[in-house]
Amino acid sequence: MITQHHLAQAKAFLCWDRFPDLSVKLIPLKEPVAFYYPPSKNAHTIVVFYAPEKEDLSQVLFLLFHEAGHYVQFRAYQEQRFWEFVHLVEGPEKLCFEQEAWERGADILQEFLRQTDLPEQVLMHAYSHHAEQSVASYNSSL
Repeated sequence: MITQHHLAQAKAFLCWDRFPDLSVKLIPLKEPVAFYYPPSKNAHTIVVFYAPEKEDLSQVLFLLFHEAGHYVQFRAYQEQRFWEFVHLVEGPEKLCFEQEAWERGADILQEFLRQTDLPEQVLMHAYSHHAEQSVASYNSSL
């Protein structure tokens, strides 16, 4: 089970250990949703809105690392190409873009989990399942 403490650990890992030019904001809300904002004044930002009263915050952790995957994509792509994919609503290119962000996020999540006492295999399996559902939501024909 993922707790507020684990989210704070993940935030510190992403911002201090892996990506010093990234800021993460964890904002309590009713349902989880996350966004990646490309650099403003040379700083990238991930904002995650979530319901803190939920007992298990795994979905929040997964969204955080998915958005970290978008951060890695932004750094790897040319900025214009990144925005072209972000603005797609559905279709094969959008599916590939989102799948890639989930995969890049999985690599970073696994690195984080190896530094914690959290059950890596269980959480990576749950992350993959959540990623599949998320990617499928971008194409109504799936």
